[in-house]
Amino acid sequence: MTVFNSETASFLINPAVNGQPLPRHIHEYRIKELEANMVEQLLLFGKVALQVPGKNLTLAFIIERGGIRLLDELVAQDALEFVMWPVFIMSMVREGADDREVIVSGYHNDDIYNDPEKSLSLSIADLTQNGLSERKAKHLLRKLRDQYVMPNIDLAKKSKELTEELYEQGRLQKLGIPLKQSWSDVTNSEAAQIALFASNILETAAITEFDYLGWKMPVHELIYRDSVREILVGGKVSEDVQRILTVEKIPDIKSLVLGGHLNLEKASILRKTSIAEEFRDWLQNVERNPDNRDILKRYIDTVAGKDNFFQTPQGKIMKTMGMSFLGAAAGKYLGDAGLAGTLLGFGFGLFDAFIVANLLRGKNPRYFIEKLDSVSKSKTP
Repeated sequence: MTVFNSETASFLINPAVNGQPLPRHIHEYRIKELEANMVEQLLLFGKVALQVPGKNLTLAFIIERGGIRLLDELVAQDALEFVMWPVFIMSMVREGADDREVIVSGYHNDDIYNDPEKSLSLSIADLTQNGLSERKAKHLLRKLRDQYVMPNIDLAKKSKELTEELYEQGRLQKLGIPLKQSWSDVTNSEAAQIALFASNILETAAITEFDYLGWKMPVHELIYRDSVREILVGGKVSEDVQRILTVEKIPDIKSLVLGGHLNLEKASILRKTSIAEEFRDWLQNVERNPDNRDILKRYIDTVAGKDNFFQTPQGKIMKTMGMSFLGAAAGKYLGDAGLAGTLLGFGFGLFDAFIVANLLRGKNPRYFIEKLDSVSKSKTP
């Protein structure tokens, strides 16, 4: 699963509210929140797709938190993708003009919005002014330019037209946007609301085009049925994992970051472990399967061993042999020729050896939860 992250670039481009800069302590907290979101996304999803409207400011954000080594590590893990964003929808400032153009759509023609090398070159040039060597700059350019994708620019026009149609049908009233007799009666503040909704539709269209999950999705019962919307929302994955952590009495991932127990650097190390990879695989299977919507029940069933190998006749026999034997085998041989091969040497069948080896390598989702528990008892440097 790949999750789309637009909030990091959005805040870095415009870290202000109503044109006013945030107080320093609020700005610092917001930056920490962005890091917490990215940590959670990296741990729970196979890849994070970062929106890039022009300069790739997220590169500096990552490097500031772990240096070039952190960025190299995430690229090596194929953890990042960059989504160029030349498209836009905005409201028109209107003074009673009798015209239909309440909102407009378009796209930027500048190379920085359309050419990955240009976007990267300008972004990396800023980094070299802050101490990044030219050799490392060229290394970054080569590594990152192939990680860029760009949505269909026609999506902006289509999203604008769909929003206008929904408005004329009165369906935006559910969002508190009143239907006026004429487009000329729409106020500037209402136009801004309509443009925001259209921009959300545009983002959703791009997410769907690339088969991403959205992190924070607006109210979309106007377009998607609940079952489809749940599959699209990556934030639901976060909420489901929070439910598991609550039951296990462990702080959620965001709290671990804000509390100084976890950061991007530690997350990059944790996410590449087999335990984290297996947890993401399990999570994807549960989230994508409409029959497994109650994740807490699914988690408890999996942890309790319901319908797993140890419920089979072979598994029941193996249980009588004692898990201490299996644990000893794992501890002695997992780093050598491989546990599965070793179990074969002890007389296990090929299927049984494979199943047990996988179980001991962290197939059970609770191993990842226990890892987060140990993280909660530590502090970042």
